[in-house]
Amino acid sequence: MLRVETAIQRVHRGNAVASALKVAFFLAIVGCLLIGPTFPKLLALGAVLFAWIWLSFTSARGSQIVADSPSLIASGQYEEAEQRFAQARELPDNTPITQAYWRQAAALVASHRDEHAEAERLARKALTYTQKTDSPKLQADAYCDLAEVLEVAGGRQEALLMWHEALDRYERKGVIPLARRVRARLAALERMPSSQGLDDAVP
Repeated sequence: MLRVETAIQRVHRGNAVASALKVAFFLAIVGCLLIGPTFPKLLALGAVLFAWIWLSFTSARGSQIVADSPSLIASGQYEEAEQRFAQARELPDNTPITQAYWRQAAALVASHRDEHAEAERLARKALTYTQKTDSPKLQADAYCDLAEVLEVAGGRQEALLMWHEALDRYERKGVIPLARRVRARLAALERMPSSQGLDDAVP
């Protein structure tokens, strides 16, 4: 696996808390404007606070579950990784990052099991979720995972395109170490004859 995420939990939790805060502040303002008596106002603000805490907890929980999946996959612990993203899938967290991230992990596990069609489907779906964010880094990560899935399946030419997409985003974001690794991966893949198992078609 090209990269192992170590900051996804911080990023995801930041997005979840920011979104929850926006909702909480909006509802609090509405409550202050529309609710007159003090006691009902306090009840309304208490409900808002409870909703904010619940959203933050479920988002943090989902991110905690999937945060270790890339390292588990990289170390060959596929069954444990699968259990992690299966748990994340059941949580009520519909943010694009979490929805993308468990699918990326699931795609790599399916690819390891030679379930190429399912791996590609998951990786492409994950990519569509990252494209709903404004993070070139997250999008580049998803392109990397899709490229790896395509390589394993024998889709050399399309894998090259996906690596280039990832490289463009890493360079745009200034993620130099990952950009350097993708360049090395591209160089190796471009030197490799298509006859070495990468024939752009799954047998």
